[in-house]
Amino acid sequence: MEKSLLITDINGLDWRILRARRKVISTLDAVPIRSELFMDRRQRSSSYKILEEQMPSTFVGNIANDSNIRNEVTPVMLKQLKFQIWNAPAHDGDSESQNSALTYQLLSGGNTFSVRTVPDVDSRENLEIVVEKKLDREVQDFYQLVIVAKDSGSPQRNGTLHVKDTFLLNETTGEIKISSPLDYEQETKYQFVVIARDNGRTSLSTQVIVNITVLDINDNAPQININLPPGGTGVVENAEIGQYIATVVVTDSDGGENGTVNCTISNENFNIVKMFSNIFKITLGSRLDRERVPEHNVTINCFDFGKPPKTNKTFFYVKVSDVNDNVPVFSQNIYEADFPENNNIGDMVVHVTATDKDEGENGQVTYKFKNLQPYFAINPTSGIISANNIFR
Repeated sequence: MEKSLLITDINGLDWRILRARRKVISTLDAVPIRSELFMDRRQRSSSYKILEEQMPSTFVGNIANDSNIRNEVTPVMLKQLKFQIWNAPAHDGDSESQNSALTYQLLSGGNTFSVRTVPDVDSRENLEIVVEKKLDREVQDFYQLVIVAKDSGSPQRNGTLHVKDTFLLNETTGEIKISSPLDYEQETKYQFVVIARDNGRTSLSTQVIVNITVLDINDNAPQININLPPGGTGVVENAEIGQYIATVVVTDSDGGENGTVNCTISNENFNIVKMFSNIFKITLGSRLDRERVPEHNVTINCFDFGKPPKTNKTFFYVKVSDVNDNVPVFSQNIYEADFPENNNIGDMVVHVTATDKDEGENGQVTYKFKNLQPYFAINPTSGIISANNIFR
């Protein structure tokens, strides 16, 4: 079946909008009609025959992203295909050559959607998502699209864009609502264009840019990373006060005071010193004694300055290495023994014992006489003193 499209006078139309649009979109019985050229009723026929069919390539939105990073852009979700959102196209920082010549590929959406590039008002190239098939909300009410931008350089570089619905636009009232939670740490600003069109026979339209700024709330706790030296956290017990132990790096995804952090330490034998806004150094605060505490638990508590603040903590162990700083100690100050006469050589007279608090070889004890004793012998390992003569 054929229908006629009547071209009427367009006096009063804003020619800046007409020149910017490049194409005139009208409707006839809710069927999209699209003209590829400007129409002038004084220069062309005043009526045209147009076949009645559903027109493909209905605009849904223009999507943009830096081709070097992964990001999310959120087009307005449309109940009917009458609105269009806008953003800049993907950009390649290379010079004007094959390295910066971009091509786009839609990885999802099947044959329901496609992508194409069109010139903008200022002759820049925009990327558009196009509906190729009629949409049915009762069959599917949500689509998540993935677009890849590739340059023509060698090696080829590419960037990935995930498109999801974040805002809902009421086409009657113009009210914009959030359809999914916003995350300041993922995206701080959104921009899109809303087009308002009247229902006149020669439809006129205007557009407005909507800028949305996401405000930060303190929803992230500080994340703590401890960097240990190559030798680990072992410290000799005679180490000097102020010796370096470890570095603490703290990150907080929030902004402002919500992302400003400070840290404290729970062990009085160690100090934590702020080097930069999020980097801290742990040093030795007092002399350590392995014989008293051989291993220390060092707990780091970090917090931000949000209201209320978010906190986090972590810990690591410092093992104290031994030095030979303890002398052996006998179990008695004086040893006395009664020994019978007519003994045999080698009979035990007395057993002396001593211990050393140090570990390893530092704590091993051997025995010997301070002065030469011709009548007695001492075992250097056990400390047993025996008779080296027969007493009568």
